[in-house]
Amino acid sequence: MLYIGACFTWIGLGLVPVMLLLFGADDMTSPLALSLSAVGMSGGAAAIAEAMRRIRQWEVPETWALRRVSMPVGFWGGAVLGALTLGVVGEWLGVGLWEVLNNAFGWELPNNNLAAIAESLRHGALGERALFVAVVVLIGPLLEELVFRGFLWRVLEGNARPVGAILGTSLVFGMWHLDPIQSVGVLPLSFFLGVVRWRSGSLRPCIAIHVLNNGLAAATILAGWDEPTSPSWLVAALIGGIGAFLVIKRHPRPHGAHKNGGCPSEDRGDD
Repeated sequence: MLYIGACFTWIGLGLVPVMLLLFGADDMTSPLALSLSAVGMSGGAAAIAEAMRRIRQWEVPETWALRRVSMPVGFWGGAVLGALTLGVVGEWLGVGLWEVLNNAFGWELPNNNLAAIAESLRHGALGERALFVAVVVLIGPLLEELVFRGFLWRVLEGNARPVGAILGTSLVFGMWHLDPIQSVGVLPLSFFLGVVRWRSGSLRPCIAIHVLNNGLAAATILAGWDEPTSPSWLVAALIGGIGAFLVIKRHPRPHGAHKNGGCPSEDRGDD
C-alpha cells in the first residue's frame, strides 16, 4: 500500500502539474503528451520501486527477474496465442460492462483513453506518432512488467503465493490505467501474464507477450481495423484465450523458479 500510494502521489503531485505546464489542459492527448505521460507514470513507478528495493536490500535478480529460461516450443505457442486473443476478450469485457452500467444507471464515461490513443496514433506530426508507437509497443510494456510482474510480484511473494500475486498484480494493473474500460479490459491479459510469470519464473516471456499484444493493437488501429469485434471472432478469441491458459498451466516450471532469490537453472523440471 505504501508503494501504491507513493506512485499515485508522484502522478498527482509531480507528473500531472508538469504535463499541464508543458502542454496545457487542451493538448494533453497529443502523441507527444501521451508519450511523456506514459513514460512518466511507468518510469516513475519503476524508479520508486528501485528505491524501495535498495531500502529493503533485495537483490536485483529476485526483484526484476530478467533471467533467461529455456521453455519448450509448446509454452511459447501458448504465449503467442494468449497475446493474440486476450486483448480482444478484454476489450469486449470492458466495453460491454460499461454499456451495461451506462444503460442501467446512465453513467457517462469520464474519459476514453482508448479513443485518445487511437486518435494520437493516426493523427499528428510523424515524429511524435513514431515516438508514441515506440512507447506503446516497447517502452511501456517493459516498464510495466518490471513494476507489476517484477517488483510487485516480489512484494506479494508471488513465487510462494502465486494465486494472491496474480490477483493482486492484476487488480493494481487495472487501476493503473485510470480508465473504466481499460481497467477492466486489461484484466484477462494481466491474469495471463501472472500465470506466465509463475510458470516461467522470469519476466522475459511476460515482456515478449506484452509487446506482442500492444504491437498487434497498434497495428490494427493504424490499419483501420479496430472496428467492433464480430461475434465469430470473439468466440474464436475466447476459445483461443482459454486454450492459452491451459497450455501455459500444463508446462512444468524451471528448476529454482519457486525461490525468491537466485537464478533458476535453464533446464525444465517438475515442481
